[in-house]
Amino acid sequence: MVIMRSVRGHNSFQNPVNVNVALIQMAAVQFIAPLFWRIHSTFKLLKTLEVMSRLGLAGSRLGSGG
Repeated sequence: MVIMRSVRGHNSFQNPVNVNVALIQMAAVQFIAPLFWRIHSTFKLLKTLEVMSRLGLAGSRLGSGG
């Protein structure tokens, strides 16, 4: 992986803070990515339900009016 190579290149023995930061960043990405995807899919589902309900309302109005 490029990340590990870059971390190893930056004197990982002299300042372990860089390694910790990189590990935290990787963990954060792995944790946030599925969470973000779940939120995104939930919003998409809500939007679809909203559109369907609107179409249903329009259809019922047309049906009752006609």
